[in-house]
Amino acid sequence: MKQLAQLKKMLEDEPNDPFLLYSIALQYADTAPATTISLLQELHAHQPNYLPAIERLAYLLEEAEDYSSAKVFATKGIAIAQQQNESKTEKELSAFLVNLDMAE
Repeated sequence: MKQLAQLKKMLEDEPNDPFLLYSIALQYADTAPATTISLLQELHAHQPNYLPAIERLAYLLEEAEDYSSAKVFATKGIAIAQQQNESKTEKELSAFLVNLDMAE
């Protein structure tokens, strides 16, 4: 948790830094995935085009068996990846969406 404390300290100086907010959210991924989802949703509310958060949310929501929300974030992520010319992320989320549809 030393890393989490360091990230929170850094966030005091840069409270709107999406990477710091994203990094803090990921610190909870193994022990409290619901917290990670909540923090990433909050980040998304304030930084709706921050692609790493959208992508991670899609995967975490799928793991939480919230398939409809996972689809929503995957679809958003694909559109944003296209806008940002992030073809790798676009392809990954497209494949994820296809697999998600097949799993249901």
